[in-house]
Amino acid sequence: MEILYVDDDSEDIELFLEALQNVDRSIRFSYALSANDALKKLNNFLARPDAIFVDYNLGGMDGYQCVRQIREREELKGVPVIVLSGNLSSNLVDEFNKLGVYHFLSKRALLSDMEDALKVILESLRDKKVDIT
Repeated sequence: MEILYVDDDSEDIELFLEALQNVDRSIRFSYALSANDALKKLNNFLARPDAIFVDYNLGGMDGYQCVRQIREREELKGVPVIVLSGNLSSNLVDEFNKLGVYHFLSKRALLSDMEDALKVILESLRDKKVDIT
């Protein structure tokens, strides 16, 4: 499984990677420091990632705009997108849901809570065999 993580905070990237490695060391991990960087990386991937995790509070283009652009690309429509945020309004959650976001993950969680949430998300991706073709 390959994951792309989009976040402009290097500490959050390190925390996410630590949680991910504690859950499953076999997962291939790459990251982008901005939405624009993520969209460029997605153009250059030899294979599409199995899931994309996007922080909502990105500088420049925010997470909503990033997800919207990902969803506009035909080749990425089937890739599950998980949005991370410390706080999302119900209206914003509704807007993300209209874009087909797969899951939401709180950035306020402790490392152990994030690991538990990642286990559930990754297992659901594997169990449902989400179609990413």
